[in-house]
Amino acid sequence: MALGRALRAKARLSDGDQGLRLLHESVDVLRASANELELARTLLLLGKRLRPGGGEAAAVLREAAALASACGVPRLVERIRAADGSGAAAAPPEATLTRTERTVTSLVGRGLTNQEVAAELGVSSRAIEKHLTSSYRKLGVSGRRELIELLPRMHS
Repeated sequence: MALGRALRAKARLSDGDQGLRLLHESVDVLRASANELELARTLLLLGKRLRPGGGEAAAVLREAAALASACGVPRLVERIRAADGSGAAAAPPEATLTRTERTVTSLVGRGLTNQEVAAELGVSSRAIEKHLTSSYRKLGVSGRRELIELLPRMHS
Protein backbone atom coordinates (compact mmCIF):
# COMPACT_ATOMS: atom_id res chain seq x y z
CA MET A 1 0.00 0.00 0.00
CA ALA A 2 2.81 2.44 0.84
CA LEU A 3 4.34 1.82 -2.58
CA GLY A 4 1.02 2.61 -4.28
CA ARG A 5 0.72 5.90 -2.38
CA ALA A 6 4.35 6.78 -3.15
CA LEU A 7 3.81 6.15 -6.85
CA ARG A 8 0.69 8.35 -6.78
CA ALA A 9 2.64 11.13 -5.04
CA LYS A 10 5.44 10.90 -7.59
CA ALA A 11 2.87 10.95 -10.41
CA ARG A 12 1.51 14.25 -9.09
CA LEU A 13 4.96 15.72 -9.62
CA SER A 14 5.36 14.24 -13.11
CA ASP A 15 3.78 15.48 -16.31
CA GLY A 16 2.66 13.74 -19.46
CA ASP A 17 3.33 10.10 -20.20
CA GLN A 18 5.62 9.69 -17.17
CA GLY A 19 2.83 10.75 -14.81
CA LEU A 20 0.31 8.47 -16.49
CA ARG A 21 2.72 5.53 -16.36
CA LEU A 22 3.26 6.10 -12.63
CA LEU A 23 -0.48 6.32 -12.01
CA HIS A 24 -1.13 3.07 -13.89
CA GLU A 25 1.63 1.42 -11.86
CA SER A 26 0.10 2.78 -8.64
CA VAL A 27 -3.30 1.36 -9.65
CA ASP A 28 -1.73 -2.06 -10.29
CA VAL A 29 -0.02 -2.06 -6.89
CA LEU A 30 -3.15 -0.90 -5.05
CA ARG A 31 -5.39 -3.45 -6.79
CA ALA A 32 -3.22 -6.11 -5.15
CA SER A 33 -3.77 -4.55 -1.70
CA ALA A 34 -6.92 -4.51 0.39
CA ASN A 35 -7.05 -0.71 0.61
CA GLU A 36 -9.87 0.27 -1.71
CA LEU A 37 -9.88 3.88 -0.49
CA GLU A 38 -6.29 4.44 -1.66
CA LEU A 39 -7.21 2.81 -4.97
CA ALA A 40 -10.20 5.15 -5.33
CA ARG A 41 -7.96 8.17 -4.71
CA THR A 42 -5.46 6.99 -7.31
CA LEU A 43 -8.21 6.25 -9.84
CA LEU A 44 -9.55 9.78 -9.31
CA LEU A 45 -6.17 11.27 -10.16
CA LEU A 46 -5.78 8.93 -13.14
CA GLY A 47 -9.26 9.81 -14.41
CA LYS A 48 -8.41 13.51 -14.23
CA ARG A 49 -5.18 12.95 -16.18
CA LEU A 50 -6.66 10.83 -18.95
CA ARG A 51 -8.12 12.50 -22.02
CA PRO A 52 -11.18 14.48 -20.85
CA GLY A 53 -14.41 13.07 -22.19
CA GLY A 54 -12.70 9.85 -23.24
CA GLY A 55 -14.29 6.52 -22.51
CA GLU A 56 -11.34 5.31 -20.45
CA ALA A 57 -11.46 8.38 -18.18
CA ALA A 58 -15.19 7.92 -17.59
CA ALA A 59 -14.76 4.22 -16.78
CA VAL A 60 -11.90 4.94 -14.37
CA LEU A 61 -13.91 7.64 -12.61
CA ARG A 62 -16.99 5.36 -12.37
CA GLU A 63 -14.86 2.71 -10.68
CA ALA A 64 -13.37 5.31 -8.34
CA ALA A 65 -16.84 6.55 -7.37
CA ALA A 66 -18.08 3.01 -6.71
CA LEU A 67 -15.07 2.26 -4.50
CA ALA A 68 -15.35 5.54 -2.59
CA SER A 69 -19.05 4.93 -2.02
CA ALA A 70 -18.39 1.38 -0.81
CA CYS A 71 -15.79 2.78 1.59
CA GLY A 72 -18.36 5.22 2.95
CA VAL A 73 -16.57 8.42 1.91
CA PRO A 74 -19.27 10.67 0.40
CA ARG A 75 -16.99 13.70 0.08
CA LEU A 76 -14.63 11.73 -2.15
CA VAL A 77 -17.61 10.53 -4.20
CA GLU A 78 -18.59 14.18 -4.70
CA ARG A 79 -15.06 15.09 -5.82
CA ILE A 80 -15.06 12.21 -8.28
CA ARG A 81 -18.46 13.17 -9.69
CA ALA A 82 -17.24 16.76 -10.10
CA ALA A 83 -14.14 15.52 -11.95
CA ASP A 84 -16.33 13.34 -14.17
CA GLY A 85 -18.12 16.40 -15.51
CA SER A 86 -21.06 14.23 -16.48
CA GLY A 87 -23.39 16.20 -14.28
CA ALA A 88 -24.40 13.03 -12.48
CA ALA A 89 -25.54 13.88 -9.00
CA ALA A 90 -23.48 12.47 -6.18
CA ALA A 91 -25.14 9.90 -4.00
CA PRO A 92 -26.72 11.60 -1.01
CA PRO A 93 -24.57 11.29 2.12
CA GLU A 94 -27.23 9.36 3.99
CA ALA A 95 -27.11 6.67 1.30
CA THR A 96 -23.86 5.45 2.82
CA LEU A 97 -25.39 4.97 6.28
CA THR A 98 -26.82 1.65 7.39
CA ARG A 99 -30.49 1.51 8.34
CA THR A 100 -29.57 1.48 12.05
CA GLU A 101 -27.20 4.44 11.62
CA ARG A 102 -29.99 6.39 9.87
CA THR A 103 -32.36 5.57 12.73
CA VAL A 104 -29.83 6.59 15.39
CA THR A 105 -28.93 9.86 13.64
CA SER A 106 -32.60 10.68 13.19
CA LEU A 107 -33.30 10.15 16.90
CA VAL A 108 -30.27 12.24 17.84
CA GLY A 109 -31.56 14.92 15.47
CA ARG A 110 -34.82 14.98 17.43
CA GLY A 111 -32.78 15.85 20.53
CA LEU A 112 -32.56 12.49 22.28
CA THR A 113 -29.47 11.69 24.34
CA ASN A 114 -27.45 8.52 23.70
CA GLN A 115 -29.08 6.92 26.73
CA GLU A 116 -32.58 7.81 25.48
CA VAL A 117 -31.81 6.46 22.00
CA ALA A 118 -30.43 3.27 23.55
CA ALA A 119 -33.58 2.83 25.64
CA GLU A 120 -35.83 3.42 22.63
CA LEU A 121 -33.96 0.89 20.50
CA GLY A 122 -33.37 -1.60 23.30
CA VAL A 123 -29.58 -1.61 22.98
CA SER A 124 -26.64 -0.43 25.09
CA SER A 125 -25.38 3.15 25.15
CA ARG A 126 -22.07 1.81 23.87
CA ALA A 127 -23.81 0.44 20.77
CA ILE A 128 -25.27 3.90 20.14
CA GLU A 129 -21.82 5.47 20.53
CA LYS A 130 -20.43 3.05 17.94
CA HIS A 131 -23.23 3.80 15.46
CA LEU A 132 -22.75 7.54 15.94
CA THR A 133 -18.98 7.32 15.52
CA SER A 134 -19.43 5.38 12.29
CA SER A 135 -22.03 7.90 11.10
CA TYR A 136 -19.74 10.85 11.87
CA ARG A 137 -16.95 9.24 9.85
CA LYS A 138 -19.18 8.41 6.88
CA LEU A 139 -20.77 11.87 6.82
CA GLY A 140 -17.51 13.72 7.38
CA VAL A 141 -18.64 15.50 10.54
CA SER A 142 -16.69 15.87 13.75
CA GLY A 143 -19.47 15.41 16.26
CA ARG A 144 -23.05 15.68 17.39
CA ARG A 145 -23.42 19.42 16.73
CA GLU A 146 -22.23 19.14 13.10
CA LEU A 147 -24.45 16.08 12.62
CA ILE A 148 -27.51 17.99 13.84
CA GLU A 149 -26.62 20.89 11.50
CA LEU A 150 -26.28 18.46 8.56
CA LEU A 151 -29.53 16.55 9.12
CA PRO A 152 -31.92 19.12 7.57
CA ARG A 153 -29.80 19.22 4.39
CA MET A 154 -29.76 15.43 4.19
CA HIS A 155 -33.52 15.23 4.09
CA SER A 156 -34.23 18.21 1.84
